[in-house]
Amino acid sequence: MQKNGTGIVSRAALIDDAIAALDLKLTADEMAYLEEPYVPHAQYGFR
Repeated sequence: MQKNGTGIVSRAALIDDAIAALDLKLTADEMAYLEEPYVPHAQYGFR
């Protein structure tokens, strides 16, 4: 992702990344991993 001189991501960079994502190809293993149900983890550090 591209940032402008102020360190803020430009709207154009967001659009460029979204367009590039259209050509992204995932393997069957990657798709299966992303489709697995989320298993929450125990919280720590909170009182």
